[in-house]
Amino acid sequence: MITVISGPVKAGKSKRLIEYYEQLKDYGAMVFSSKFSLTHGEDVVSRYGTSVKAIPINSLFDIPSHIPSDKSVFHILVDEFQFLQMSTGELKAFFDKYYYYYDFYLFGLNKDYRRYPFKLMGSAMALADNIKIIGGYCDICGQEPSKYSLRLENDKPADIDKEGQVILLDGEYEDVKIDYKSICDDCWRKIYRKG
Repeated sequence: MITVISGPVKAGKSKRLIEYYEQLKDYGAMVFSSKFSLTHGEDVVSRYGTSVKAIPINSLFDIPSHIPSDKSVFHILVDEFQFLQMSTGELKAFFDKYYYYYDFYLFGLNKDYRRYPFKLMGSAMALADNIKIIGGYCDICGQEPSKYSLRLENDKPADIDKEGQVILLDGEYEDVKIDYKSICDDCWRKIYRKG
C-alpha cells in the first residue's frame, strides 16, 4: 500500500509522520528522509517540538540495505519525499519490486513556491492507494486551510515569474535570506494578483 500525505509548508506533515511512527513502531516501522532536507542531524523535527530519528537517503533504492535481515519491518515512512533523487521510471521500478513487501507512507510538499507541482510527488500520487492533502493555518491572515508555500526573499514575496533556484531551504544564501510561510488562496491572490 502507498499512502501520500502532502501539502504546503507548515501544514503539519512532519508532525503526522511522527504520529504515524508512534502508532506503527511496535509493528515494524522505519523512518527515512531525504539527505538534502535533514538539517537537524538525522532527526525529522516537527514545528511542534516532536522528533524522530531518520535514516538519510537519496533514493528509495537506498532503503533495502537498511532493512534488518530478520524481515521485521512492514511500514516505511519517508519524510521530504519530493527531494529524493529519482526519476518517474525509477519510482515505478521501485514500487514494482517492493509494493507487496511494505506499506509506504510518503510525506512531502506537493508544490514549490511558484505553485508548480514537484514532479516526483506527482508521480507518487499517481501510484498511490491513498492521498491526503493537508493544510495548516495561513501565516498571513490566520485562516485555514493554507494551500501554498510562500517564499520570502529578504522578507519580501519572491518573484514567481523569475527563473531561479527552486529548491532552497530556509536560511541565508550570500546576500539573500530565504524564509517560507504557509498561505491561503485569498492571501496568495492579494499578493500576486495581476492588474
